Amino acid sequence: MQIIENWTDIKGEIESSRPSETQQGFTDLEVKIAHATDVEAFPNLLKDTVGQTLTVQVPQSAAAQTAFAPGNQISCRVRRAGPNRIYAHPEHIHPSAK
Repeated sequence: MQIIENWTDIKGEIESSRPSETQQGFTDLEVKIAHATDVEAFPNLLKDTVGQTLTVQVPQSAAAQTAFAPGNQISCRVRRAGPNRIYAHPEHIHPSAK
């Protein structure tokens, strides 16, 4: 499956957080998606994921780990990199406490 350049702004609730078992230097966040908004000029490959829980891989250097606690909210820009791989843009990650 070839993936085209794509970006989506998502918002949701963090359900769990753990170091990635597949990507060194990343944290896997399980995020229940509340919003999946288009990013101008890019296809939105995640618009049908609202209500689902997705694993988002976030660079560990991008934000403080304490903000990734279950129950906290997160807004971030993400891209689909494969059927089961979604990466957050390191400059567009905005976690917040409940």
